Amino acid sequence: MSTTTFGQGTRIEISHLTKRYPGTVVPAVDDVSVTVAAGEFMTFLGPSGSGKTTTLNMVAGFTDITSGRIVLGDEDVSGLPPHRRDLGMVFQQYALFPHMTVEQNIAFPLKQRKTPAAEITRRVAEALELVHLSEYGKRYPSALSGGQQQRVALARAVVFAPRALLLDEPLGALDRKLRSTLQDEVRRMHRELGLTFVFVTHDQEEALALSDRIAVFNAGGIEQVGTPEELYLRPATLFVAEFLGESNVFHGTLDRARRAYHWQGSTWSAPSAASDVDGALLVRPERLQLNVDSAAVPAEHNGLSVRVVSDIFLGTHHKVELRMPDGSTGSAMVPVSAARDFRPGDLVHASWAPEDQSVVAVPAGGPGDVPGAAPRDGLAPPASRSATAAH
Repeated sequence: MSTTTFGQGTRIEISHLTKRYPGTVVPAVDDVSVTVAAGEFMTFLGPSGSGKTTTLNMVAGFTDITSGRIVLGDEDVSGLPPHRRDLGMVFQQYALFPHMTVEQNIAFPLKQRKTPAAEITRRVAEALELVHLSEYGKRYPSALSGGQQQRVALARAVVFAPRALLLDEPLGALDRKLRSTLQDEVRRMHRELGLTFVFVTHDQEEALALSDRIAVFNAGGIEQVGTPEELYLRPATLFVAEFLGESNVFHGTLDRARRAYHWQGSTWSAPSAASDVDGALLVRPERLQLNVDSAAVPAEHNGLSVRVVSDIFLGTHHKVELRMPDGSTGSAMVPVSAARDFRPGDLVHASWAPEDQSVVAVPAGGPGDVPGAAPRDGLAPPASRSATAAH
């Protein structure tokens, strides 16, 4: 099988992209800028209504843009119809023609481009091999499982050698086990083909598992762009921190001069305070250590005393839910090998290494403005929410 049959990765540059629907005050997409490198797997991640799918549809040409531009390689395609952009598209609903066989479905975009018959036969065979369905070419979609139908949709989307592949929640209709299997297939296809992938999902785990980089959307803008590791370990905003995984969040005061953080009478070391933003201090649950004896807490750790609310066994680890001194809740992920018998009401010492914490930006209106699709007026100005971040 020759993967060059299916094209090569193309750079996608999205510049100051805005979409405002008639009769609406708040833009659906507001001044979004991001660059996807050639051959990169970029995921647009965010809650419903955050603008990620609208942005993808503008890239595809299905939705007109209000302002801004989209460049594929060296070509500005902002005003081109979808069929002239040469982009593959995969949807959550497979959109296969029920009256056509698998081979005929995959061949359809080639026939639309008036590809010679012999070339169609060769390309369809290679596409079927790519998605491991070589024995299913003569079947109709109704005879396939949901996962197999989505593989056919993937094959059809790449068979004509597109400049990039756009995927809009392609695994959303599948059950958890099948979804995990197809994630592996999507990852393998990207690795083998070297195509540029732009993948839309609201599933944080899926985004972390698949992506080279992730653009986190919220309320029509981009909060942050980075690798999965960067976003998880060093989120730039409270929204990113709370949307991408669980967090222990402390709303206190950063003392830059002393490189310290003050919260509820506690003072914690903040060695990176000189470069951090003013905001909330974040510690991920798996970075939090619990000790019954305060003498066991490492001297260099930050920490506080907390009450155990519950201890939940989750197979590889225990999730210990905690009550903070101010009445807020938090949690620690304790490996089974290090777990103790924590009981509700126990007083324990929670601690963490200073390098395992982050100070993240909080919306101007305070923590209450963070969840979901927060109003644009309560967040940072649009210029700070676009992220042009090429490799």
